[in-house]
Amino acid sequence: MTAYIIESPNGETHKLEVFRTATGFSVYVDGSNICESITEEDFLQELENPTF
Repeated sequence: MTAYIIESPNGETHKLEVFRTATGFSVYVDGSNICESITEEDFLQELENPTF
């Protein structure tokens, strides 16, 4: 697991936790699972353009 403190576009801070799975990653923001399994490519794209 890797954890980050990130800032959303509206200036709020969030705790992002990333767990590697057999098929990619599971992603949690502030303790809520926002993605059960995401590919590495989609995960990196989401980091570039967050939707939360």
